[in-house]
Amino acid sequence: MSNLLNWLASIIGGLVASLVAIVIWEKYRQPKLIIELSKEGPSIQPLTVVAKRAFYHLLVKNIGKSPAYYCKIFMRFYDEKGINQIIPEVISGKWDRGPEPLIYAPDPHRTVNQQALPMEVKQTFLIPYAEVLDIHNNITA
Repeated sequence: MSNLLNWLASIIGGLVASLVAIVIWEKYRQPKLIIELSKEGPSIQPLTVVAKRAFYHLLVKNIGKSPAYYCKIFMRFYDEKGINQIIPEVISGKWDRGPEPLIYAPDPHRTVNQQALPMEVKQTFLIPYAEVLDIHNNITA
């Protein structure tokens, strides 16, 4: 009977030690993402005299040991103090490395003192379609 208990204790001890080793290894190997604002700062475009639109470029770095698969962007907007949420819903973003999909070009049909006023031109080919991205380690997205 003593041999059976020793044998059973050895099996259970081996299973527990294996599970602990797996948990520690997975914790060590998991991806670790760092999100930073780009050094250029936001690209701010005037919409009206008082309203503006800003494009923020973020750098996402994976300093972990394994890739972060199927990453999505979700944003919440808070006031300047970071306490009250300004927009109640969560907004999803898209992954992009290109310039803004909107530019301002002179509109020959709108002039003031023979100067063409700028108009917003959408460059739909620059609108990204990627909503998910795999971020591998030591690569900035």
